[in-house]
Amino acid sequence: MALMEQRPQRNLAEIALESGFAQSSDFSRAFRDVHGYPPSKHKKGRAREDSKIWQDMPANTGYGFRRPNEPVEGDEFQVRIEDLPAQRIAFVRVIGAHRPDRLMAALERLLSWGRRRGIYPGATLASTSPDNPDNVPASRYRIDLCMILPAALPERGRISFATMPAFRYAMVHCHGDISKVERAWTHLFAHWLPTSGYEPSNAPYLELFRNSDDSNGWSTLDLDCCVPVRSLSYRGIL
Repeated sequence: MALMEQRPQRNLAEIALESGFAQSSDFSRAFRDVHGYPPSKHKKGRAREDSKIWQDMPANTGYGFRRPNEPVEGDEFQVRIEDLPAQRIAFVRVIGAHRPDRLMAALERLLSWGRRRGIYPGATLASTSPDNPDNVPASRYRIDLCMILPAALPERGRISFATMPAFRYAMVHCHGDISKVERAWTHLFAHWLPTSGYEPSNAPYLELFRNSDDSNGWSTLDLDCCVPVRSLSYRGIL
């Protein structure tokens, strides 16, 4: 299928031979068995349109927030590089995190646990995700709401625990509403990163909250948007 989409000017016989089939009829049968229609009916993008995951994606776009490509007056985002140490966390995972009710219920569960342990308010909060919201349907998108733990605090209670590994991060401070947070992420990826001399590491992003107190109902956010990065001169094992 990739050859058909990348080289639409080529005929099926050529594509069949290049794909390892002795003749085009064998290729046609195999294609129909896999995709449910003959290759002659294929058009560019059809596999994506037929995909159940892709059909779920339009409702996913932006998770209800606009994604402006340009900063607005007063943003003045400044990027810095920091090395964060490994840190123990308690966390609650939210599946279908586009739904505010699920997010807020999970957050209250985390904060209630922190209050019972005597570390909240005061403990640093964070959020991260193993998923890319541009590639995962909203109903399956996961966010981990985290609380960074004091070194000596025992791990107990009906909650999950993990250790965030040490990483070097490109960080930008953001103070404002959720739209400004979106613009901060756009600035990091679209404006700063291409000319920075860094590339993203293969690790989840991090939002590190500066305000631990939820008394304002989270209408105003005070956080650092953090992208794990490495130098472009890095030569790792692929």
